[in-house]
Amino acid sequence: MFKDRLNKDQELFTEEIIKIFDKEFKFHLDSHRNACISILKKLDKEIKNTNYFFSNNPHKIDLCILPFIRQFRIANPNWFDSHGEIPRIQKWLSSFLESYLLKEVMVSYEVWEKNKPVTIFPISQ
Repeated sequence: MFKDRLNKDQELFTEEIIKIFDKEFKFHLDSHRNACISILKKLDKEIKNTNYFFSNNPHKIDLCILPFIRQFRIANPNWFDSHGEIPRIQKWLSSFLESYLLKEVMVSYEVWEKNKPVTIFPISQ
């Protein structure tokens, strides 16, 4: 699935960041915006000038923290998008939100209601 091989430092960094997001960020996600932005500001400094964390291809770190950051942005998109201290995070998230990969997995379907025709999944988009 992942096109590039990571070096040992990148693998260790990935595991460290996933733990931070799984514990600290997830805990603060709903009600502690300043704590979340503090984590994102530190992480922003680590993103290279690529579409994803380590290269122009997604890796484990990208896919594991994407849902958290996406959810954080959904709470207040205007605030998130205008926050001046996380430009690399904003660019990284924007790349995902506009990507073919995300569009393929995040398909929205109409809510089924009684007496409506049956929908067979998946529907070609």
